[in-house]
Parts: sequence; C-alpha cells; structure tokens
Amino acid sequence: MCRNPEGHPSGGEYFIGKVWPRLVHFVDWTNPNATEYWTKEIHDFHANIPFDGLWIDMNEASNFCDGRCALNFTIDAHEDDQFSCLCDTQEESSFNDPPYMPGLTYDNRARKCVTIDNGLDCSSITMTATHHNGGIEYDMHSLFGHQEAVATNDALVTVRGERPFVLTRSTFAGTGGHAGHWLGDNNSFWSNLRVSVAGVLNMQIFGLPLVGADICGFAEKATPELCARFVRRCVLSYIAHHIMLPFTIIFQRPG
Repeated sequence: MCRNPEGHPSGGEYFIGKVWPRLVHFVDWTNPNATEYWTKEIHDFHANIPFDGLWIDMNEASNFCDGRCALNFTIDAHEDDQFSCLCDTQEESSFNDPPYMPGLTYDNRARKCVTIDNGLDCSSITMTATHHNGGIEYDMHSLFGHQEAVATNDALVTVRGERPFVLTRSTFAGTGGHAGHWLGDNNSFWSNLRVSVAGVLNMQIFGLPLVGADICGFAEKATPELCARFVRRCVLSYIAHHIMLPFTIIFQRPG
C-alpha cells in the first residue's frame, strides 16, 4: 500500500483516504507483490460473483478528502457520512502546494478541493506518499490508473482464462493495450454531448480504441431529444450507461 512519509501527522504507516467504502488504503502498484495481491482479491470476488469484466473507477486516485488531511481509522465520525472529511490536522508540503499550479479551463470538478482552496492533493492522495520503487506520489500520480489497469488485465486472464474486459477512468500512454476507457462523469447537457465527440476521437488518437461516454448523462435530467442524440452519437463509440444513482433526479435509460 502507499505509505505516509516519515513524520506524517496521521502517525500511521500507510496513507489513509476516504472513498466509497469510507476509510481506505491505496494499493502501491510499483510493489512487485501488488499484482499477486490484486489477483487474489479478484479471484475471491469472482468466486462470489462470476463477472465477465471489471470497471475500475476512482483511480486517479480519487479521495473524498484532500491528501494533506491526516485521517485515522479510530475516528468513528467518518462512518456517519459518506462524504464528510474531518481535517483538523493537515500536512504541510511544497509538493502539495508547488509554486505553479496547473490551470483548469473547462470543468472545475477535475480538481475539486474539499477542505482547502487549492493544491495538487485536492480530492486525491498526498503528493508526499511514498512508493515501493522509491518514488513519491508527486512523480507517480499519473501512472496510478494505468498500473491498476495492467494489473487488472493480468488478473482477469489468470482468474477467467479468457480475453479480459477492463474499463478504466484514469489512463496513461499504453493503457489502450490493457483496458478500454470512458470519459468520466458528465451531465445531461447539450454542451456535454458536444465535448464527448471530441473526447472520444481524441482518446482514439491517443491509442485507446475502445472509448465511450455516459449516455444521456451521469447527472442532471436529460430531455427525450437529448437522450436520443446521445444514443446516436454512439456510432463513434460503445454505449456506457452509467447514471448517478441514488443521487440522480430521475432514472435515465436509453430506449
């Protein structure tokens, strides 16, 4: 698992974040034992639910807290609210707050801070988290989703003995040989339909031939015409039906 740097205010050995299962650790994909561990987890899951493929999400990696927040498994309050983030103690590091911050031009959700105004660790792992290969998250961050996709592909070959199907949200150069990609959460807006066309075509240029977008929108409410147009756009890609349950306004299903 990804480790805290020495002297981290949480005092724990492994970095703690908060995602859908609430408090969690994050797999260190640079560890040579990571794929073996991941294969065992997938084998045990497949024994209970004989799935055909896996959709790996939140692998930027995402975090419902900011990485600098010192979390602790002994804090019961984190179990009360899926999205709450107790951040009384924060790590201070120039890796989380570099002199120059990348700008955003389209969707501020791409870097949504929970407890701070700005930072590379917004809704992610602290940039000081250490990896088995000697690197820190600041240098390894962009590879997290790609390495998970590679490990998941290898695990499915071992567990199912067939050509695997893996769908990932986070990618890097070379991911297309191991997984397909969907463009992430979108909204039921005409503007989101428009940019999904460019998103699909760009990803295919980047070497990811299997690409798609959430049809009719992940969040908000689609009109019948907008939903139909989303389906028509699928001549360029596969259909990814992914809606924001139980938080969406209505249940949207193409057709």
